Amino acid sequence: MAASVAAAVAAAAIKAKLAAQGKLVGGGSALLPQQAPPPPPVGTAPPPGENPEDSSMAEIPINDISTSARTVVTRGPKQDEMGSLYGVALTTRGRYYPPGAERPDSGPDKPLHILVEAKTKEECDRAVEGINAVIEEASGGGGQGGGGG
Repeated sequence: MAASVAAAVAAAAIKAKLAAQGKLVGGGSALLPQQAPPPPPVGTAPPPGENPEDSSMAEIPINDISTSARTVVTRGPKQDEMGSLYGVALTTRGRYYPPGAERPDSGPDKPLHILVEAKTKEECDRAVEGINAVIEEASGGGGQGGGGG
């Protein structure tokens, strides 16, 4: 009988701790953690300003640029800096293909590129222009085409 009393005391202590942290549902009659609110129903409109149709995306091919330029623009700190500067999200996508290798046109194995996501076409275009300038500078002024392919 002592084991059941000890278990009841332990359960009460846990219940009191969870109640103090606000992690019990209802009156605390059950030891159920609070659940996050359910996601919005499928097909509902996104909040104002978050309409995906209002956004703009672009891909900057970087598979065939010089190795030094590719290294510069794929590093996290540089992408964070450029993303903050232009107000866009930058993601490196695809995989590297050496010159002459067969390449798919789409899918996850698409050649290496930077995906630019912006709220407006103007922001996207400004970011692409700026990133291309960084690529040209990092390539020694040679622009895109330092790798062949």
